[in-house]
Amino acid sequence: MASSYPGSLDNFSTSHVDDVDEIIHASTINDNADAINKIEAELGTNPKGSAADVKTRIANTETVANAAIPGSTVTTKGDLIAATGSAAITRLGVGSDTQVLTADSTQPTGMKWSAPAGGGDTLHTVSASGASQTINFATADVWDITLTANCTLTLSGFTTGNPDYLTLVLRQDGTGSRTVTWPTITWIGTGIAPILQTAAGGVDSVVLFSFDGGTNVYGIAQTSTSGLRSGTSFPGSPSDGDLFYRTDSRLLYEWDNTVGHWLSVNRWHVTFDLGDISPDNTTTAGGARRLPLFEDIYIERWITTTFVATTNNGSNYWALTLNKHTATAAVSVSTFSTNLDTVNNYVPHNVSVGVVMDHTTYCALSVDTAKNGTPGGIRMPSQLVVRSVG
Repeated sequence: MASSYPGSLDNFSTSHVDDVDEIIHASTINDNADAINKIEAELGTNPKGSAADVKTRIANTETVANAAIPGSTVTTKGDLIAATGSAAITRLGVGSDTQVLTADSTQPTGMKWSAPAGGGDTLHTVSASGASQTINFATADVWDITLTANCTLTLSGFTTGNPDYLTLVLRQDGTGSRTVTWPTITWIGTGIAPILQTAAGGVDSVVLFSFDGGTNVYGIAQTSTSGLRSGTSFPGSPSDGDLFYRTDSRLLYEWDNTVGHWLSVNRWHVTFDLGDISPDNTTTAGGARRLPLFEDIYIERWITTTFVATTNNGSNYWALTLNKHTATAAVSVSTFSTNLDTVNNYVPHNVSVGVVMDHTTYCALSVDTAKNGTPGGIRMPSQLVVRSVG
């Protein structure tokens, strides 16, 4: 190359015509000259300048193209910010979506950093939980807690206008069987709080997140016992409607807050001796045979169909009583009368009972009758709707 960029080309294609050498075509010169001029114009250089001048101009062009984005006050969403003294670039996102494109030690005021690509979550370790522990979302993304006692958890540190999430790792200490009392959390999938492993050194985890600054917190259980819980003994601190499958009795139970017991989902209709006939009109009292108890039951309903020989009323009727019996005495559970029964009609009586029967205290049940006035003879087949009590 010449010391200066030429106003025309250094070399051109040639051709031979007869014995005349190096015939240069004018069209070739013009086409290539136009191409060179366009390239030089794009570079912003002068085709006729010195090589040194052209090199300087190209270097200046590169400096401008690679210049760092200057720091500035953010006024418009989508602006790019470069922290002073750093190559970090942050984009103020649309809405609350603030995106960190490159890691930086300086966090602009009012901005929430996101982990850069290839980065990891922050870890906070609690070696001994004690009886209570506050989980602060702003402290770390992962909390690793060793349970050293039955622990009540509290949540804090939510960010208004931004989604919050963390992973909670719960470890049993060398003793094991540590329980957790959870704050208000909507558990996705099972609908119930997870039950933790009981073995010493057992590890479980859950993911907690909120989209509204902690007003609603959701949880996903990642425990070995998540889903339908089962075992040979019921878990502690149940919530109304919780389900548990007893592997020893092969029965599914639900927790009933009103009753305060685990009740079998299955219901059984237990019938007293069929065809029992209570005393006729000349006898004052009597009843069905006794029904023995061999386990704890919950009596949900008492159903009896009566059939009287004469129309009963407020003066002439039978009083029927469901009694529970100890070894020496009878105790009333529920009662009704036939004062509205009409002659030769089967009348159903469906009585809500709602009583738990402890079979270690009460050994039997019976239906007993007492006559008022002259109600006539009565027939009264009865049955109980019961559920097993866990």
